[in-house]
Amino acid sequence: MDHDTSFTMEQAQTNNFGEFYFYSSNAKSFEKQSSSEVLDKYFSQVFVKEDTFYLIIGADSGLLIRYLFEKGLPKGARFLFIEQPQYIEHIKTHYSLQLASDNINICTVEHWLDTAHSMTLDAYLYQGNIQVGQALCAIDMHDTTYHEINTMVSAELDNAIAKTIASLGYHEFIERQFANICENQFPTYLIKDHFKGKSAIILAGGPSLDEHIEWVKLHQDKLLIIAVSRISRRLIQAGLTPHIVVCVDPYPVSFDVSRELLKLDKKTVFVHSISCHSGLVSQWHGKKLYLGERLPWSSPLNQDNAPNTGPTVTNAAYTMAVHLGVENILLIGVDLCNSRTGMTHASGSIEADVKGENLNFIGERVSTYEGYSTQTTIQYLLAAEALNQQAEYAKDVGVSTYNLSINAIALDNIEYVGTEQLSFDAEREDFFNQLDNAIPDFSQSEILSDISQVSEDIQHMLGQLNKIESLAKEALHCNKMLYQTNDKATDNFSYKLRMDEIEAKLEQDYQTLATFIKKFGIQYFVQCLQPSDSEYLEDTKLEEMGRVYYEAYIKSTESLTSLLLDTEKRIVSRLLEFEDTGSIEPFIKQWRQDDQPGRAIIWRENMKSRFQALNNEEKAQLDHLDALYEQLLTDSTHSEKEMKATLAPLDGVKQKINILFKQKRIDCMADLALGLERCQQKYEDAVSLCHLARAYFFILTEDFHSALAEFEYLTLEELSDGDLQQLASIALNLKMAALAESVFEMLAHRNIIYYPSFAKILQLNGKIPLAIDVYSKYLSFNSKDVQAWLNVAQLYEDTGNKESARMAYQVISELYPENDSVIKKLASLQA
Repeated sequence: MDHDTSFTMEQAQTNNFGEFYFYSSNAKSFEKQSSSEVLDKYFSQVFVKEDTFYLIIGADSGLLIRYLFEKGLPKGARFLFIEQPQYIEHIKTHYSLQLASDNINICTVEHWLDTAHSMTLDAYLYQGNIQVGQALCAIDMHDTTYHEINTMVSAELDNAIAKTIASLGYHEFIERQFANICENQFPTYLIKDHFKGKSAIILAGGPSLDEHIEWVKLHQDKLLIIAVSRISRRLIQAGLTPHIVVCVDPYPVSFDVSRELLKLDKKTVFVHSISCHSGLVSQWHGKKLYLGERLPWSSPLNQDNAPNTGPTVTNAAYTMAVHLGVENILLIGVDLCNSRTGMTHASGSIEADVKGENLNFIGERVSTYEGYSTQTTIQYLLAAEALNQQAEYAKDVGVSTYNLSINAIALDNIEYVGTEQLSFDAEREDFFNQLDNAIPDFSQSEILSDISQVSEDIQHMLGQLNKIESLAKEALHCNKMLYQTNDKATDNFSYKLRMDEIEAKLEQDYQTLATFIKKFGIQYFVQCLQPSDSEYLEDTKLEEMGRVYYEAYIKSTESLTSLLLDTEKRIVSRLLEFEDTGSIEPFIKQWRQDDQPGRAIIWRENMKSRFQALNNEEKAQLDHLDALYEQLLTDSTHSEKEMKATLAPLDGVKQKINILFKQKRIDCMADLALGLERCQQKYEDAVSLCHLARAYFFILTEDFHSALAEFEYLTLEELSDGDLQQLASIALNLKMAALAESVFEMLAHRNIIYYPSFAKILQLNGKIPLAIDVYSKYLSFNSKDVQAWLNVAQLYEDTGNKESARMAYQVISELYPENDSVIKKLASLQA
């Protein structure tokens, strides 16, 4: 029995500080303290970054808008509040001054993307300066609609970000590409179609990996095993060596979760993107192949290579499998969704070891091959959609794909097959030997020749960048002179002509490189973007735009030049590694600078004779690097420490219970209750949450006696308003009128918004005078609640108090004059 708290009936409440707020949105958050005091606790250090676009779910009845406005908006920041429609009219009325700012706006979730684009969202997207935040109402989630809004916004934003990243090639990717330039020597095209007619199996990090890893061990000589790098620790634990291990991400967290791949047997082939984290690429001790083009500009060194397909490493591994020409691709650990127990990753991963069951996660709803409804992240959902498209293409070229986990997300172009249905020919395959033969061993002279070619290409590019920088500086000077006050208009025009010549030269003679410079320095060039409504620009604005544009060229070329010079230093260091004599200090210094002590082991292996000739002090330096390398592979990573520091496994579980109940997810509620039961010894709060989840499960299955028994374990302080409403509903279903009245009385004590429900139950229990008194108190607070007036009018009429009924209907007719039935009722009573 849910009380209707729709906004058309709800009146804003006022606290002791004269501030309006809505109970249905914020409950008692602002009842006893001013909004500035409350919000300061949560947001004093939030929403403070300059040049950032903030998408904020909820607006706290408008109080958060006022708080941020009075606090002072960060320079260059924009705020878009996404709120429920029933609150927006009130907010626009009371906070029109704040919303008049170009940097603040509010809209419904259906219109957020269009509104954001009108606020130049693209400029912030290109810079990666987008943050999604939550108002207090969305954090507390008294109304679970805020979760639905957050999910929708996050999904659409992730799509927009993914498209932006794909179109740009971010700065960090380019930096990693140059850091790996000497190691990116062998392209994957060397083994293209090398395994025609064979079957490959891709091992990823989903929970089903644990279920099937022993089966993979039994068939490891029948299947080409391609593993994602993050499961290396798990593979080592299981004693399983993959034939190929794949990694693509440039970010530090990629090293944290994948560093154990450096402990794999050197017969494994490491396939990596050109922009993979350098700590993995440069310290790998075996053969390796790269995905993508070696250089980010047109060059003879670029080959017709397999692309680095995203958005995840699993998608890249799948691309690699198709590239190899296999006939069948099997998937294990490619779940892309939560398991029944709430696990997101297989054992041995940081996520599994630190977080365990993801009990508080609320995500997108998907179905597994078993037909079970589970949850997944937006990122996994995007990866699943991409994988489905990849499998469709593979099917067209004769490659069949099968997922061996019944608990994986079900995809149209990938069929589920149980391991018991699979059989293989008796013939064994030596995939390690086949890979080793396919990938050549470079001689020392060939390696030096390759690195020298890279150096020549970079030297040529440095020369080109220098010319472009000179042109940009000249254009910047012309732009300044063009808008200076000068009596000689012909002089000004000559500057304009020269700027046009420079722009033509950049777009024609240096077209490819100019495009690359703009992508590389996009964070500078986006400053040139103007709002779409800027049709007419004054000279001062035009001069500013020209200045920003050519300064962007200069900053980008300077930044790129600096990066290439660093790359040249690394190239020199790599060349010195192959010198038969001389000091080892220069390249050791480079290893330390790059945080790659593991290169010492590779160097000793490649330069055995030179190592033997080192003095004791030099050998001690290498020994110290060995110790640092061991420390690098064994110490707790930054990601682990960060995850442990922010670990709050039960935060949000209460909200998850409410959402699952609203969505009628009986199976997920049962799984959540079991998960909470399993961790009761570990977390004290899990006990009450477990009883609550069970109570809601029994309500969904209409076992009201069992639901009531679970509620009896909980204290009043542990029950929210929504919980009490469900308890009252149980009481009514079980015809326990006294309990229902008691519960609604508790709700009425919490807030006057529950008075109509309390009055109704009093009426049902025959306590008419008390019901009328409750209605009267409520209507003195919210005199425009038509439904409450109708209820009290009917109550007066039923009890024979026609004059009071007539007066109530009179009020209703004034509030709702077009209601014919009320007019007729009023005429009847007056007669």
